[in-house]
Amino acid sequence: MEDMKQVRAMVRKMVNDTAESGAIGHVSFFTAKALASFGEIEGVGADFYTVCAQETVKEIVKKAVGKYDRPESDTPTLEGFDHLKIAYPIHRNGEHLLVPVDQMTDAEIDARCEQFQEAADSYRANIKEFQTFKRARSMVA
Repeated sequence: MEDMKQVRAMVRKMVNDTAESGAIGHVSFFTAKALASFGEIEGVGADFYTVCAQETVKEIVKKAVGKYDRPESDTPTLEGFDHLKIAYPIHRNGEHLLVPVDQMTDAEIDARCEQFQEAADSYRANIKEFQTFKRARSMVA
């Protein structure tokens, strides 16, 4: 029996190997492949435990794929770039995918840029409010 740390490590390796190979990774494929490595659940309550296992593994896969969405993560960057990841999570045709950056459409790249711009704007607004709060607090003291 594997413990959850081993399951997470196996999933991370599967996701990272796929990203580094330049292939598109499907969350559903990663989930099915991970589940298949443990064999069938049998016995009383097998249906319930199978659903639980599927949901648990799917969340582990989503987290591993989602790591490619975080600028601060240690996922590999594209050669010649300091911040551009080799792949990004994308929702395409109703599927959750990990898509190599060179296979993203222009629309997907534009959407990612807009997402990062919105995050940067939010951080700048937060900085401004912290500075305003700090000035106001020092005037009261």
